[in-house]
Amino acid sequence: GPPRGSARARASTRRAGMPGRHPAVVLLSGSGPQDRNEEIMGHRPFLVLADYLTRNGFAVLRFDDRGFGKSEGDFSKATNLDFVGDALAAVAWLKSRSEVDAARIGLAGHSEGGIVAPRAAAQSKDIAFIVLMAGVGVAIGQVLVREAADLMRIAGAGEAMIAKQNDLQRELMRLVRSNGPGPDTQSKVRTLLHESVKEISKEHAAALGLSEAVIDAQATMISSPWFAEILHYDPVATFALVRCPVLAVNGEKDLQVAAGENLRAIEQALKKGGNSDVKVVEFAGLNHLFQSCKTGAVSEYASNEDTFSTKALCIITDWLRKRARVM
Repeated sequence: GPPRGSARARASTRRAGMPGRHPAVVLLSGSGPQDRNEEIMGHRPFLVLADYLTRNGFAVLRFDDRGFGKSEGDFSKATNLDFVGDALAAVAWLKSRSEVDAARIGLAGHSEGGIVAPRAAAQSKDIAFIVLMAGVGVAIGQVLVREAADLMRIAGAGEAMIAKQNDLQRELMRLVRSNGPGPDTQSKVRTLLHESVKEISKEHAAALGLSEAVIDAQATMISSPWFAEILHYDPVATFALVRCPVLAVNGEKDLQVAAGENLRAIEQALKKGGNSDVKVVEFAGLNHLFQSCKTGAVSEYASNEDTFSTKALCIITDWLRKRARVM
């Protein structure tokens, strides 16, 4: 697999059976430790995507996140910048493969992977194109506040309760910015979360998944080096440095990364930076996982029979084939 110190991953590569050098795509997963299939709630979206791209002439590299599955390293100590390094290591490894065309290697990132991809492309001329699937175009703080509000609203919470939760989110982020990561911040975050749960109904707490175990997990995540680093991520400054072709796609019913504001911000930042090869697509009726859905609620993911919309697969693949000059 791509060698990168403690994060060396055993990668899964698949390639078309045709001879010659093939264009290649590295798949970059969303937040949290993920396996090479980006398995979530019984779905394996990266397995579906990799299979579809392979059938259309691409070599595909997907790998378990560092410290997860068969990859080495410690996920809990890693930041988004470390994941950028892992993506660049994957590109370097692909360049060494005789079956890969080194001039046609790109990245396709989902959710947080849609942050990793432009950060990597801003650093390296080796990346020929990037696809952002539910990628982020505005500050992370803005994404998280909007996500909490949208999830609560669809669960039936009133605007006053939503406003309180938004204030809590902003206070947690202010705490991390001023204190930095560590045990002291973790303790303060846990206290704030417990106080907030007392103020909301059991139904709304359940909709937000606020059990004791989840509060502990959130406190650990919010006080981690990863969260402290990503809070300072400036998408506008990053996109200004991205020169390769970019496809940004999202589902209109995505409640985790709101499609409208993020796609608009991505397009504006890229074009302002001088990138003229930009395409943005918002898919009606699709959620954060690119499943056809009713509301977009996270609770629908598991019971949904759709793993990855065929329409989205076709649009992504057609764009990649044109950019990679696959006949």
